[in-house]
Amino acid sequence: MLSVSITNAQSGVKLNTKKAPIGTLQKNGNAMPAVPGTNKQKAATAPAKIQLAENQKIMGPYTTDELGQYGMGLTNKPGNLPIAAILDASNIKKFNGGKVTAIRFGLCYATKVNKVFIKAVKNGKFEDLFEQEFTGNTVVGWNTVTIENPYTLDLNGVDALLLGFEYVQARQGNAAAFPLSFASKETATAAYTDFGEGLDWNTIGGAGGSLSVQAIVEKEYPAADIVVNDVYSMEFVKPGDKIQYGFSYYNDGTAPISVYSFGIAIDGNEVAVIEAPTKDLTTTAKNYSGMLEAQNLPVGYHTLSVYVKQMNNETPADASNSDTKLGVYTESLQRQKHLLEHFTSQYCTYCPAGINLLEYLNKQRDDLAWVSLHGNMNGGVDMFTIPEGTDIMGLMTGGFPSAAFDRFPLGDGDIAIGIGVQDAYIPTYANEISRTLDQIGQQYPVFATVDITAKVNETTGNLDIKVSGETTKEFAALMGNEAAITVYVTEDSIVARQLNNGIWKSKYTHNSVLRKVVTDAYGTKLNVEGNKYENNYNVTLPDGWNKKNLNAVAFIGNAITDENLANGNIWVTNANCVKADYSTTGISTPTASAENRPVEYYTLDGIRIETPAKGLNIVKLSNGEVRKVMIK
Repeated sequence: MLSVSITNAQSGVKLNTKKAPIGTLQKNGNAMPAVPGTNKQKAATAPAKIQLAENQKIMGPYTTDELGQYGMGLTNKPGNLPIAAILDASNIKKFNGGKVTAIRFGLCYATKVNKVFIKAVKNGKFEDLFEQEFTGNTVVGWNTVTIENPYTLDLNGVDALLLGFEYVQARQGNAAAFPLSFASKETATAAYTDFGEGLDWNTIGGAGGSLSVQAIVEKEYPAADIVVNDVYSMEFVKPGDKIQYGFSYYNDGTAPISVYSFGIAIDGNEVAVIEAPTKDLTTTAKNYSGMLEAQNLPVGYHTLSVYVKQMNNETPADASNSDTKLGVYTESLQRQKHLLEHFTSQYCTYCPAGINLLEYLNKQRDDLAWVSLHGNMNGGVDMFTIPEGTDIMGLMTGGFPSAAFDRFPLGDGDIAIGIGVQDAYIPTYANEISRTLDQIGQQYPVFATVDITAKVNETTGNLDIKVSGETTKEFAALMGNEAAITVYVTEDSIVARQLNNGIWKSKYTHNSVLRKVVTDAYGTKLNVEGNKYENNYNVTLPDGWNKKNLNAVAFIGNAITDENLANGNIWVTNANCVKADYSTTGISTPTASAENRPVEYYTLDGIRIETPAKGLNIVKLSNGEVRKVMIK
């Protein structure tokens, strides 16, 4: 089943790195997974199953054998490219004094790798600690480099380590451009390149996981060492509600542990103690879930943390801990529509299958604001591609067909999910997505309304759009001062070519096509006065657009920042969509009772259209009746 993914809060050290442009990291679009299915709590994760000596452990952004489902790459930065995982020194203290005997990196494509390295960050400055050339051939999967002269880690005065490798980045065009593997939960990654401000280390976001790079560190580790990770909780609660939460844990020591306990804290204040939920804890990871007693927490965001309180009747000096974010609110408004951002291409042979799935879903619900963003594929230039659409696509996907719903992380944490499914599976997948949307509606409050009027100006021929609404009194506390409004113009019933299951269709009807992003591609700051806002836009309409088939879509969401991207926190609180008023045409729609309303329109040759055209149309009513109607 699809479910809302709970993303851990990121504990990150302050670095003097620049920020790469959002959307720099791209996914291999030809390897997009199908619609994923997971439970709310991920399977517990334990250390990797590689063969380690008793005095060896894995140091890295994650410690399992997991690899990415599809490759990623910085396709606009071809050539030799150093890339590294950023490891906060506070999270790797137990490795201090240990010897790095090997570094391994995971690849989704066997690109050339030149070297592996470790760098330190001290007071915002970078210091080279270790590097070793790699001259062998790489393979898809894990590649291990044995360190000729093991390097001893000294973390004194170190704020963070950069653990990485230098690889050859190919230009976009095939799988060679997407060699990088990102897996597990997202943590900070940096690349050494020039994004217009000089050659430097730049943090990159949007990976949806951690760079697959790990070090093998030898040391005499303690016999008792419990690790806590993957803490999750309900995203939002009201004051007085009980709080559902959970976490995973395992013994990273050398002997079983029977006497231990976990502390649960909110904003650093201990609120519960959990005594040894598993007897004789070993390296096999376990999950725990529970409910906290009602907390009278103030409105805003709080940190729920889980930590090792006792081990063998002693308080550990460097207790393992993990945390997540919890929002508290008192007021929610009416949700108007869910934002559906559909990623497609004329050159994508399976994209019509994705459209079939979304059309099936759209018939089930009346609350979708559907926008189809087109992109180029396999060297083919889609006639509906616009630069802003490409930028938006880079936030969420690199693959077709896929779709994002309210920009929530779904399934395994991806914002966009694959939707290219066979017809026989469409009802099942549509029902799962529909249930997920219901779940979003239940778990996430609405902090603003979105009301739209859109009319083609009779004098200028331009499209006038007004977006207004009200916010809750807690809007700033929960959405932040940088909350953004985004406005799209879409067009229906465009007949153009489309690749469909290997065959080009010359007269395929494209609907909800993104024609223009009226605001900034990543949204424009929402200015609220009191608890109300209003924005007016005037859009010049090119001659090639059909003014009778235009729609205005608007939505309000969290600001697009690297931090929000890393935390899966770019979700949309509310959206709406209206058909633009073009009342000068004299078109009238067929009348029907409320029970028998028009639900579908077709041309005489059976092509589905979103709105009736002048002349004879075929109209399907909600009771299943089909009529021929003349539109004057």
